[in-house]
Amino acid sequence: MRLKNKICVVTGASSGIGLACAAALQNEGGLVFGIDLNPAAAGGPPIIRADVSDETSVEHAVAEILARANRIDVLVASAGINLQGTVVTTPPDVWERLFAVNVRGTYLACRAVLPAMQRQKAGSIVIIGSNYGLVGGRNYAAYSATKGALVALTKAMALDHAAEGIRVNCVCPGTVETPMVTELMKTLGPDEIVATNARRKLQHPLGRIGQPHEIASGVVYLAGEESSFVTGTTLAIDGGFTAQ
Repeated sequence: MRLKNKICVVTGASSGIGLACAAALQNEGGLVFGIDLNPAAAGGPPIIRADVSDETSVEHAVAEILARANRIDVLVASAGINLQGTVVTTPPDVWERLFAVNVRGTYLACRAVLPAMQRQKAGSIVIIGSNYGLVGGRNYAAYSATKGALVALTKAMALDHAAEGIRVNCVCPGTVETPMVTELMKTLGPDEIVATNARRKLQHPLGRIGQPHEIASGVVYLAGEESSFVTGTTLAIDGGFTAQ
């Protein structure tokens, strides 16, 4: 019960890594509220419907949580999208959409919860980045750029709010078996799917891709008091991908 009675907010909590993080926080005693455009998953946390890229939508969602719980102790900014493409092949509207959800959405969520954490003089923010934000990924120009921005944002926020008792850290997963990854595979033919799966396993020295609960374990650590002297860091949970 490392997060007993802590009020936790998870964006993108309806599926994938966000859903796994919500479950892990709940298992440790946290009282979890999800923010997502999609409805709650079976067994998942209550969801407040909101578009993370829309300022008013995010502010209303956070205000509703504060009205119910009166405080926010943990934010896990997990909402994100992923589309393939180089700079040449990525249309400007797609580029802007990825930045709107991945970067603006994270900024808006942090901006909305920070005043409550400042009043409390305590809080933990965990941003979900990516190994591609640390090393870049072929044919993922926009996605890599957004995740690199989140790594830098983590460090800047950690410096800005350390004196207020607020810690900010970033988890950078490798490839994880989530609906987002599954959706990308739907554009491929059968032979391409086999080749892609084989390549992904080879890219990770542990010889496999990750599972959402493995990312959630790192998030729980950064959310709780075990990491009380940790801020401004990036935790790569990537099967050794970025060690190469």
